[in-house]
Amino acid sequence: MHQKLEAQSEITRFKNAFLTPLEREQILFIVPKNNQLLFAFKHKALCVEFNHYKHKFIIESLKQYKERFPSLASIQKIHAYVPSHILSPKPPQKSVQIYREHAKGEFINHATNPQIYEKFEALRAGVKRQWEAQNAQA
Repeated sequence: MHQKLEAQSEITRFKNAFLTPLEREQILFIVPKNNQLLFAFKHKALCVEFNHYKHKFIIESLKQYKERFPSLASIQKIHAYVPSHILSPKPPQKSVQIYREHAKGEFINHATNPQIYEKFEALRAGVKRQWEAQNAQA
């Protein structure tokens, strides 16, 4: 337990000494595992940049400052990644749009064709039903 706390303390000191403010802000956590130091980032682009440019600098720094970071002296490899829960897209939120009926179904039916007249009357009945249903809830 004491060794883990010491390692975390060293990681925090290392992070504050050798990483830029942007990198520190974008890191979720750093964990040593099997002679590797794993950096979990929030953003894929920064992770790729870190793996490409920064890992050699970190290994050299750890070798150069063994006495300051003894629990990290055995680190052979540095690897940054983005955890899968960050990479996977969040499910879209279902938005429910509610349209309120403004018409009351009060209009004059001027249709002379009986079929069209009946269609307008069916429309009137539907509008009145909708109007009554929404006003009963309010």
